[in-house]
Amino acid sequence: MLSEKDIEFIIGNRNADTSKLLLGASKYPEVNVKLCVNCIESRQKIASKLPIWYANPELAYPFPLSAEQCSSEATGEYKRQIAFQLLQRLHTGYSNLEEAHLNGADLTGGMGVDTYYLSQLFGSFHYFERNSELCMATRYNFQKLGAEKIELHNLEINGSNISQLPGAPFDFIFIDPARRSRSDKSSKVISLQEYEPNIVELKDELFKIAPIVLVKVSPMADIKLNLSLLPQTLQIHIVSVDNECKELLFVLQSGSTQSYDSVGITTVNLSSKGREPQFFRYTLGEEECAQSIFASKTGKYLYEPNKSLLKGGAFKLPCSRFGVTKLATSTHLYTSDDPVMEFPGKIFEIQEVVEFNKKNMKKLASEYPHADISARNFPLDTNALKKMSGIKDGGERHLFATTLNNGEKVIIIASVRR
Repeated sequence: MLSEKDIEFIIGNRNADTSKLLLGASKYPEVNVKLCVNCIESRQKIASKLPIWYANPELAYPFPLSAEQCSSEATGEYKRQIAFQLLQRLHTGYSNLEEAHLNGADLTGGMGVDTYYLSQLFGSFHYFERNSELCMATRYNFQKLGAEKIELHNLEINGSNISQLPGAPFDFIFIDPARRSRSDKSSKVISLQEYEPNIVELKDELFKIAPIVLVKVSPMADIKLNLSLLPQTLQIHIVSVDNECKELLFVLQSGSTQSYDSVGITTVNLSSKGREPQFFRYTLGEEECAQSIFASKTGKYLYEPNKSLLKGGAFKLPCSRFGVTKLATSTHLYTSDDPVMEFPGKIFEIQEVVEFNKKNMKKLASEYPHADISARNFPLDTNALKKMSGIKDGGERHLFATTLNNGEKVIIIASVRR
């Protein structure tokens, strides 16, 4: 798909202005400039999230949007771990999964990142993709990556062809439905019923060819609403990378009858920099029964939960799990006198707590001309506080503008402990 000249062009122009390259395409008669420009733009998008792929300049990317939307190495590997644990539980009669000769499928293959990682668990694995050009590029890329046991199919999944899918039945299916309107690619959809394919309509058909279906949905989706639409949910995984919520994964199992409040939820913050992931596991029932313990005053340490934990709505459980106290009902910050290093989030050491007023803000701006500012349950948002104070980003301090349980508005001056 990429000639030697194309690869040389991509490497030599990796930081170039791609619009100028397109305008000057006639200067390079031996180069597929349009494809190379797409590859250059795509490589810029995947440099940090897919370093192994980025390191291989021979890979082709016909659609920069696919590169923007694809999974990262961290999230692809995490899905592989989920699948491994599920399959181990179902196939306990084997000393290892290789003996079981399992068969899996990715029904919405895209660039193939998730296929690449999931396929490592299976004797055979099937990739399905409705876009012929993307399917062709992925076939080429898999060859370059040495992923030889994956069978690729240029096929759109719908209710009429699920029972006849090549390779079926499967031991495991992954599906990441499109969340953009087919008629307007810039228009995102949130509701599960608007996804393509519609997983709510198709799940019963999918269960006829596989006992486990792993579904990726929008990180903006409502967890409780989706649980009502997907009653066969066995687990939910809320996945962040470098504290940015990236994926919401629903594990569906045929015949599962778990009650709404007993579904296991795992929140995880993965690191692209090699740090250990941070987990928090609970059920909705545990959170509903938990009691918040409120702080009468701030302690020596302040805790800011990971974004995945906040997305899951586990606001009360941290008090009983970690022995910390909450600043206020709607202030999702916690405090303690002794450090709790296992807390799933950032840990700060508090230097000072001052009342919020113009005089104190002026003083803080003088003492800390550079500091990170966050507003949490506060009348002003973060940008308004920055503008009001004139404090620039950076420095060694973090200022939290927040509301305590007695209603007092304060600024907490802290430094990062972890």
